Amino acid sequence: MMGTVHRAMKYPISRLSSSLTPTSIYVHYPYCSMICSYCAFNKYHQNNTLDSSRLTYAYISELSNFKQMCDTSLGHRIINTIYFGGGTPSLADPGIFDGILRYIRTNFEVTPDCEITIECNPNDIQNIKSFKEMGINRASLGIQSFVDSDLRFLGRKHSSSDAYQSLELVAKYFDKVSFDLIYARHANQSPDKWKKELSKALELCVGPVNHISLYSLVMEPTTPLGKKVELGLIKLPNIDDEADMFDISSTIAESFGLTHYEISNYARQGNESQHSLCGWAGHDYFGIGPGAASRITDIGGAKRQALIGINNPTKWAAACEKIGHGLHLSECKILTDHERIQECMLMGLRTIFGVSENTFLKSSGGKTLKQGLIWEEVERLRDAGLLYVSSDCCWIGPTPKGMSLLDFVLRSIC
Repeated sequence: MMGTVHRAMKYPISRLSSSLTPTSIYVHYPYCSMICSYCAFNKYHQNNTLDSSRLTYAYISELSNFKQMCDTSLGHRIINTIYFGGGTPSLADPGIFDGILRYIRTNFEVTPDCEITIECNPNDIQNIKSFKEMGINRASLGIQSFVDSDLRFLGRKHSSSDAYQSLELVAKYFDKVSFDLIYARHANQSPDKWKKELSKALELCVGPVNHISLYSLVMEPTTPLGKKVELGLIKLPNIDDEADMFDISSTIAESFGLTHYEISNYARQGNESQHSLCGWAGHDYFGIGPGAASRITDIGGAKRQALIGINNPTKWAAACEKIGHGLHLSECKILTDHERIQECMLMGLRTIFGVSENTFLKSSGGKTLKQGLIWEEVERLRDAGLLYVSSDCCWIGPTPKGMSLLDFVLRSIC
């Protein structure tokens, strides 16, 4: 039958003892040397008045708060990934991240092969050697385009030449390197132009450069580019062209030996982002820093909380100094069973690994896939070629077509 598979795919996550709870740590560094015109993340311009000591203290205060939670309600945790995101983490004083890593290694159990990633911008990698020496072992480079006119359009300060040079430099220091590109940037970027640009970019995926992330441009109305779109000053690609670019991305990346393992991510086998995989598999993660999100589950698994930090860095740091954390308490909540099901399916169906019955049971209050989902819709989408379903109904995964229509799939089955 169309869309039926007989074996669930397994997440390629480092093996851990079943008695341990794998947990990731995300560190949000909100500062940038320049604010890009399309970016809607929680970011701020870095100036010379930034107090690195105060920032380090605030980060460690939040880590200490999570350590206390582990000691009282969350149980023993083992840290298997750490991710420095932003903002522009490569712009940071290396001493800040060194202090964070020292605290984590002293106060938490950390796996020997812990993946530690830092996001970098091509023009902000002066301290890349220091980051490598403190134990960071993976780099993700925000290139976004190899077309100079489009880099200017996006408000990026680097050139295509800078991008090539920075990728070469980063690859000298790290065994695992990823870079990002954005497509569907404007109406003048045709699918054929994207095909040529991507093909050239994928020629760089050799040696340590073993992962690439490809995102369609989302025009948020609060950004300078988004406002220009609303005023009619910029035209976006039509829906059909954007869909073609998505399909082209998958086809070309796989022809270069990279597996399309998540909506926007491609990797050579064994080089998938462990940090991202843990989040998509529903593992807990501790988020520290301004606006950082967390998901934490109590020892029995009955209660899962969604936590979020205060966005403003100054107010966040002041809260850390006053009460030991910068959580925006009025925005934190305990997830309902339905919210946990929705989140489980959203995360799992982003990937080719899908959602297994065992994973679903942990998020659904004990309901099976057939009990917790609108099963007649699951079967309908399976027959339409949007979902794979195992013969025993204990695993669901997206087809390539279903992955591209994930929002529709989720609205139908949850």
